[in-house]
Amino acid sequence: SGSEGAFRFIQSTGAKRSGGTCSCSSASLRSILLVNTTIMPNNFETDRTRHWRSTHLVPEDEDTIDKIEQYGCAVISVKSNLGRAYSWTYTIGVYDTCGKPDLITVGLHPDVAHSCLNEAIKRLRSGVDITRERQADLIGKVKCEFRPVDPKWIKRFMNWAVWYYGNSEFPVLQAVYPDLQNNLPEDEAFNANFKQPLMQPGAPMTRTEGELLGHAGSKQ
Repeated sequence: SGSEGAFRFIQSTGAKRSGGTCSCSSASLRSILLVNTTIMPNNFETDRTRHWRSTHLVPEDEDTIDKIEQYGCAVISVKSNLGRAYSWTYTIGVYDTCGKPDLITVGLHPDVAHSCLNEAIKRLRSGVDITRERQADLIGKVKCEFRPVDPKWIKRFMNWAVWYYGNSEFPVLQAVYPDLQNNLPEDEAFNANFKQPLMQPGAPMTRTEGELLGHAGSKQ
């Protein structure tokens, strides 16, 4: 349907793909390609998608290019059997198709993350600067904040996007979500049940970030 995301599961353990291997080699992780069917199809063909079309692509990569050309991006979720805190979701192709940052969020259910990022992308494409103020109506009744991501996290957790951009740098924003009282992670009253790794340059490496790195899979 035009309002529901379709799921295709891809085993990520050592999964070969053009341009390298998926970054998640832990047997407890799997990569999920989410189809952006909540966005009306359009023609988002770019020089980069045409380049990839001219090469030999495995089916998973070809499907990714299809989604980028049709919807302006693909969305990947990496789900961990170790729990919600070790799962993350990110986009591929937003920067290529409209010059706006790609997005990532950590610790949300794939359905919630997919909806959140899709709506944020719509706002980016319409010209909204989602970094200027907190954004409502993305996750329930709370307001999210979008913060720039340090390249070291991009290289570690967005392997498929790194492949797509040919190892060229690209900007990424993290959707940081509050607790139910709208307290952000750095707020004193923040409910630790909503903790999430913070991927910003200079952010402290706490136990939360360390645990995610420990379960993320192979080093790059």
